[in-house]
This record gives sequence, C-alpha cells and structure tokens, in this order.
Amino acid sequence: PRIACPREGRVVRIERTSYGKLKFCELEVYVYKHPDTNGYYPRNEKAEGKALKHALKLAMVAPEFHVTNLPAAPATGEVEREPYTPSVSLNRPYKATVVIFMKGGADSFNMLVPHSECKEHDLYEEYAQIRGNDPETHFALYQNELLEINVNETEQPCAKFGFHPSLTHFQQLYNDGDGISLTNVGALVEPVTLEQYENRKRSTEKDFPPGLFAHNSMQRDVATVHSGKLDAKGVLGRMVNELNSMRDPYKSAMYSMSGYARMLDGGLVTPETIDPGASGVSRFLDYEALNQEIKNLTRYKTQSIFAETFASTLQGAIESSEQLGADLEETTLASGRVFSEEGESLAQQLEEVAKVIQLDTTKYNTERAAFYTTLNKFDTHGYHDISENMIKINNAMAAFSEEMKDQGLWDNVTVVMVSDFGRTLSSNGQGSDHGWGGNYFMFGGSLKGRRMLGKYPKRLLRYESEANVGRGRFLPSTPWEAIWNAVGEWWGLDKATRKRVLPNLKNFPEEMLFSKEQVYKDAN
Repeated sequence: PRIACPREGRVVRIERTSYGKLKFCELEVYVYKHPDTNGYYPRNEKAEGKALKHALKLAMVAPEFHVTNLPAAPATGEVEREPYTPSVSLNRPYKATVVIFMKGGADSFNMLVPHSECKEHDLYEEYAQIRGNDPETHFALYQNELLEINVNETEQPCAKFGFHPSLTHFQQLYNDGDGISLTNVGALVEPVTLEQYENRKRSTEKDFPPGLFAHNSMQRDVATVHSGKLDAKGVLGRMVNELNSMRDPYKSAMYSMSGYARMLDGGLVTPETIDPGASGVSRFLDYEALNQEIKNLTRYKTQSIFAETFASTLQGAIESSEQLGADLEETTLASGRVFSEEGESLAQQLEEVAKVIQLDTTKYNTERAAFYTTLNKFDTHGYHDISENMIKINNAMAAFSEEMKDQGLWDNVTVVMVSDFGRTLSSNGQGSDHGWGGNYFMFGGSLKGRRMLGKYPKRLLRYESEANVGRGRFLPSTPWEAIWNAVGEWWGLDKATRKRVLPNLKNFPEEMLFSKEQVYKDAN
C-alpha cells in the first residue's frame, strides 16, 4: 500500500503515485521506533546512514530513474512481470573464449623473436643490432637462450623463431599443435602502407586509428575492434548480442575476472564480475534486505521499451549473479588442482575461469561463454627484463591447459592473448616505449597449431623495412579483425553477422583476415 510522506519524523519514502511517476520524500532519513514524550524521534546516525543508502539504491534501481519517456501502464491495465527464467539451452556443444589482456603494452618482440634459417636477411642479427645485446642491459635476448619453434617457412621470412626463455609451456603447447603465434597484429581502420603513413598529415586518403601509440585509444581499439569509433561497444559483447538475437538463440554468458571490461560491454547479456580474491562474484549489496522492495518497483510491465529493457535486464542480472555467487562459493575443481599461491593474479583469475567452465558444462548447460582476464605491469619504459611476467603467464597457462584437459574441454576452449600494442625495438636508455603492431598467441585443443599467422616483417632496420615507422614501431600487417573473424566463425556466426559484429571487416581483403578453416582443425 502507498504511504503518504509524513510531516513528522522525515522518514524517506519512495512510492509510485501513478504509472511512470515516482515520488521521493526528503532524502534525509530518521530511523525510529517510538517518539519521546514530546513527540520527537531520537536520532540514530548509524541507522540513518544505512537507511539513506538503502533509499538511494532503491531510487537507482527503479526503471523511472533510467528512462526519459513515461513508463505508462499497458492499455489492458496492470500486468505483472513474469519471474526471471534463464535462457534455454539447445544442448549445442560448449565453446568458450578466454581473453588474457596484457595491460600496458607487452614487449612482444621479446616474446617472439626470429631465430635462424631466414630466407634473405638474418633477422636475428637485425633484431640484436636494434635492441643491443650488451651483457649489462641484455635488452636483446641471446639467440642460444631462445626456445626454438618451427614455423610455416613459405609464409614467414625465417623457418625458425624462438619464444622468450621463460615461456616453456608456450613452446610445449605450440609443438603439441595446440598453439598459434600471431605476428604483427594491431589496430587498423583499413590497409595502409609505410608511404601512406608517412604522408598521413598531408593527405586524407587513408584513415588511421585515432590516438596512435596511446594507452587509452589503443586499449579501446583492442576492446571494441572498431577503430575510429570512439563510443563503440565491446567485440565480445556484440558477438554475444548476435547469438541471442538468432531464431534459435544460444545460451550465452560473459564473465570478467578483472572488474569492468569494455570488451564485454554492449550485449543483452549482463557480464558477471568475479573477484578471484575473497569476495567472489560481485553481487547486489543488501540484496536480502531490499529484495522485496526491488521486486515491488519492477513488479508491473509498462509500455516503455526502455523501461522494460532496464527492468528485465536488472531482474536477470540480480538473479543470475545471486545464483552464480552461491554456486561458486560451493565449487571446487573436480581435479583438486590449485593454480597458485595467493598473490599470483593471473593464475587466480584462470582458476576462477576453470571453476565457472566446470559449472557452465555440468550445471548451467551454457553453449557459448566469454571470459576476460588481465595481467598488469607491461608498460616497461623503465626496464628491459620482462621475465617476471613471462613466468606468471607461462605458469598460469600451464595450470589452465592441464585443468581443461582434465575436464575434457581443452578442445572447447580458445585462449586469445592480446595487449594494447607492441613496443619499440629500440631502447629509450632504460626500457622500451609505446609501439604499434605486436606479436600475440592463441591456444586451444581445436586449433591448427604449430603455425605462425600474419606476416612478420621481412626487414627490421629502419630504412630497409617496409613496416618500421620509426624506432622499431611496426605498421601492423594484420588487423584485430582477423582474430575475431575466425573466433566468431568458430562460435557459429555467419559471414553477414560477422560483418555486423566487425564493422571495419569490409575494409580488409581476405588475405589480411583469418578464417575458421585457417585457425581450427575441423568445421564444427
């Protein structure tokens, strides 16, 4: 029942006076049981503060707070909203994509290095010449410490490359056929040449990513894969949105292990946020205390599509996070595996990913899932040695891949490793600076591994290279769209749908993109 705002006591009320209108009384809260002999209510500052927070929370979950039109009642009169029900699974094979974002701009030209058996020019010598192999700075990795891999020599300038010496499990996965190296990948709006880059200020012939070499703009392009559009939504959010818009929608889920993730933004599915530490799933605080009031505020349907979208999304987000939170608290890996000691951030995140995948496939019957994880401290302006982060990534991937094999799901998972950008080959005297194209990796049991995709530069020296724009910054030969075109096709998105998900896809010729046939072993 509606309760009029009292003149005495000033207790906050939020009431629906009619459809689409909320009345807020004074947002100064007095909490009381009984008045004193003079008719005044005693102060209780702690309780008042809590009540005020509750009132503000309720105000902000009301659909009326979020829409600009009038959420009027349906023409047929008051209609109660149906209870939240999870989307239905059609039992199609589970496929999960796990993103590892190396935040800060990984020095990926020290993660993947030309080794030997080069066709025309000794690229290791050029790499060492630019980076310098002074024993004290040790910026260039020594050739004899690189972990050798064989690549498809007809498509690359050398037959042998080498991983960073700490990436022992990367080498194992690659040699087992479960890993692909992705070379010179970065943000592009359309194909450009070195000459066009050098003339960019004198000509508008070509479009370039805005804010080249800057963290904020390059991170945005990695997350959205829509370079040139500043307000673009996340690429995985768009992919999930398309899956949910199909005639037979896929039961899909998105999870971030690292707070808000723009890459997951923009879908009809609300991403779940999971803290690998003690707090677990991010849930609505004071849910038990406010649950009934929230249901009352969203109880009735309206004619406003905006209010309906908000109310139904809110309802689903709260219910699903409560369910996942409760389930995850009770979940341990069936293998008994513990990924790492406390403090190893990426390993902890991937351990939570493994637990959620276990729930996805044993309880939730999810068909498509996207996971976002991060590892920080890649912005190496002040030092050269990246071994610490390489060890963390290597150990985390070792534990995760073995866990997926134990769950029998390694073929159902694709791990995609990306970063803001590559870094300069030349030193700034202490470390390296922001670059452009970089070298990245994909892992999974269904990949056509033991290969390098993309085009590693044929020359590295400044005035000999077709890609070196200065200081060892390399013009990407492959756009971010190439990776997500293949992953999207693996997920089940047809060509027309992938063009909607990746608006700049139309700008690139087929030879600059990766297809599912190139990346994955079979057509499933």
